Amino acid sequence: MFCPNCGQRQVSNEARFCPACGFPQEVVGELVANGGRLPWRPPQPSAPQELSPRQKGIRQGAMIMLSVLLFVPLLAIFGVALLGLPGEIVALAAVGLPVGGFLRIMYALLFESNAPAL
Repeated sequence: MFCPNCGQRQVSNEARFCPACGFPQEVVGELVANGGRLPWRPPQPSAPQELSPRQKGIRQGAMIMLSVLLFVPLLAIFGVALLGLPGEIVALAAVGLPVGGFLRIMYALLFESNAPAL
């Protein structure tokens, strides 16, 4: 078998690359073995698709809502107990973060495109 790119004679039909030019030989070997026809192959899985702006917005809103689980207890411990900040700050964060996350999700659902970003 010869390399279709440079014409170099191959040592074996099982070579994966041409030793002279580096041209991939896997498909060439299959062509020779099957009389010039490629065997059917299942399609290769494609790369993961990019998220659309709507999907990104929904994820951002969910993360904002879930940040309450981390941020509010830390604010209560460090802000109120150690720094002496008023307790209303914790209540404001406990209400504001879920509402902000919900509003972000609603904005994404109503106004952002569902087409993937280019």
